[in-house]
Amino acid sequence: MNAELRSTPRQIALLIAFAGCLEGVALNAVSLLTGVLMGSVPAEGSVQRTPWGALLGVPVTAWALLVYLLMLLSLTRRHTPGFQSIAGVLGWVLLFTPAWFVSVQVLVLERVCPFCLAAHLAGIAAGVGAIAVCKTSRSAPAMALILVFGMAIVQSFGSLGA
Repeated sequence: MNAELRSTPRQIALLIAFAGCLEGVALNAVSLLTGVLMGSVPAEGSVQRTPWGALLGVPVTAWALLVYLLMLLSLTRRHTPGFQSIAGVLGWVLLFTPAWFVSVQVLVLERVCPFCLAAHLAGIAAGVGAIAVCKTSRSAPAMALILVFGMAIVQSFGSLGA
């Protein structure tokens, strides 16, 4: 196969992170322009419109866009070890976060958003890609788990008042 046509793992990870950014921009643009969160159709039980659809008052789709933008920036800085570590931790975050949100949908809300599940699968793919190409410390999964656990606690307390 021609060398110019082969994709490297880094290029694939960049492509997935870029696609995540586009998805985040689209979701947040629709939300801001229409006042309706993507994924909030009646068939899905309006999962996004529950208190679990936001973290600190900000839609979770906006947080996802931030993660993808940081990952994209980190992956483009291939010769900077600090950025590689950030991308690696964010990769682990994208692996752990779906477990939290799917658990909330199944166990708390007792309804599942197919659109959300598709977004989580894309996040898992981006996470695997970032982890595969980044040299991260052994503590990266633990740091990511602490971030996701902290998010879950904050989000849980935010949903108690609703």
